[in-house]
Amino acid sequence: MKPNFFGQFLWIVAFLLFPMATSAQVVPANEVAEFTFDRGVEFYQSGDYVQAYQRFYKAINEFPLHKKTTAAYMMAGKTLYNQGNYGDAANIFQQLLNRYPDSKYVAEARRLQQESLQAQTQPPQTKVTDLGILLPLRRSPAYTKQLFSGIRLAVEEHNSKNPTRPVRMVFRDSGGEAATAQAATTSIIQQGGADAIIGPLFSLESVAAGETAEQNRVPILPPVATDGAVSASRRYVFQSSSTYDMRGRQMARYAVQDLGLKEIGIFYEAGTPNEESARTFEAEARALGAQITFSKALANGNEWVRLNRNVEEATAKRATGIYMPISGANSLRNIGAALNSLDQMRVTATVLGNPDWHELEQKDQASRYKTTYTSDTWVNETRPEVQDFNRRYRAISNEAPDLLGLVYTGYDIASLILQQVTKSGDLAQNIKAADVYNGLGRRFDFKNGNVNQATHFLKYLNGNISFIK
Repeated sequence: MKPNFFGQFLWIVAFLLFPMATSAQVVPANEVAEFTFDRGVEFYQSGDYVQAYQRFYKAINEFPLHKKTTAAYMMAGKTLYNQGNYGDAANIFQQLLNRYPDSKYVAEARRLQQESLQAQTQPPQTKVTDLGILLPLRRSPAYTKQLFSGIRLAVEEHNSKNPTRPVRMVFRDSGGEAATAQAATTSIIQQGGADAIIGPLFSLESVAAGETAEQNRVPILPPVATDGAVSASRRYVFQSSSTYDMRGRQMARYAVQDLGLKEIGIFYEAGTPNEESARTFEAEARALGAQITFSKALANGNEWVRLNRNVEEATAKRATGIYMPISGANSLRNIGAALNSLDQMRVTATVLGNPDWHELEQKDQASRYKTTYTSDTWVNETRPEVQDFNRRYRAISNEAPDLLGLVYTGYDIASLILQQVTKSGDLAQNIKAADVYNGLGRRFDFKNGNVNQATHFLKYLNGNISFIK
C-alpha cells in the first residue's frame, strides 16, 4: 500500500495546530487580573515603578494563568531593571523562560536578562540633578533663610536615599524685582544648569522668572506667589499657592457641596485682589445650584465696620452663609470689624473666609459663626514625621520652624520635585501627572492645571481651630 502522504500531511498540520488552539482555549480571560495589569502599565508609563511592580507582581502571583501572565512577567522585569534592581530583574526573566518556553516574549526576555546580568557587574552610573533656588536674599533674608532651610533638609534626605541620583543645589539672588529675577533665572539655567527651579518669592518677580523658565522649558515652582498671571498659559510654571481665582472656586465648592449652603451672601472690597475671589466664588456657587442672596462691593476697608449700611439687615439674615475674603496689611483689623458688624445685625449665617482668617484673636466670636476658611499651609505637630522634621530643623538653626510655615513650604515643594526626579520622562509632565502630594504643611495637585488645586479647610469651633479636611 502506498503511503497516504496527503493524509499524513493533514495529520501533522493538525498535530502542530492543535496545541495552539488548545492553548488559546485553556488560557482564560480574567477581567480583574487584566485590569490589575493595565493599572501597572499606567504606573510604569508615568514612571512610578514602585506602584507598577506591585500591580505586575499581583497579576503574576494572585491569579491563575490568564492572558496577561507572560506580559506581566516581562513588565515586572522591565520595572525592576529601570529601578536598578538588576539581579531581581534577571530572576524574573529566567522564571518566564523556565515556565513559558514557548512564549512570544522568549527572545526579548533572553536579551533583557543578559543586559540585567551585565548591568549587575558594572558600577552604577551617577546622574546629578541641579535644583535651582531663586530667592530674594538681600530683600527678604528671613523668608529666604526659612525657605532655603526646608529645601536643604529635603535635598539632604533625598541624597542619603538615592546615592546614584544625587541633587545639587544652585542658588541665585532673585533681587525681589522683575528685571533682577529675569536675569537671575537666565543665569541659573544657562550657567547653573538648573533642571528645575524653586522660587522666586513675590508675584511680580515670579511672572518675569516664569517667562524665562518657560522659554527654556525648565519647570519652575514659585512657593507663595498668588497672582494668576504667574502661571497663565504656561506649561512649565507651577503655581504652588492658591491664586485668588482658585480660592473663590475652592470655597464655593466646599460651601455648597460639603456644607450644603443654598443661600449665600458675599461682601468684598472693590479694587482689591479679593474682588477676583468674590467673582469666581459667585460664579461657582451659582453653577452648583446655590442662590446668591446679595453680593456687595465695599468702597474701601473702612466699610467693614458698617456692613448694615451696605446691605439691609433682613437681607443679611436670609443668608445661610456669608463669604468675606479679606486680606492685606489691615486684614486682622477689618476681620474684627466685619464680625462686629455681623453681631450688630444679629446674623446667624456660617462665615466663609480666606487664609488671612487664620489664628484670629477673636476665636470665640469666630466660633459662634462656625467660621470656615481655606489655608495653603496647615501643620499637625502631633504627627511623628513633623516632630522628626522639627528636631532636624532645630539641629541646623537652633530655633523652631517659623509661624508662617515657610520652612515646611520649602521642604514640601522640594520633596514634590525630588519625588519626580528619579522617574523617567519629562519632569514637568511628571509633576503634572503626580498623585496628590500631602506633605508636612502643604498639599499639591496639578492634575487639572498649573495652579495648585489642593488646599486645607479649617474651622473655628469652641474657641479653637479645627482641621476639617
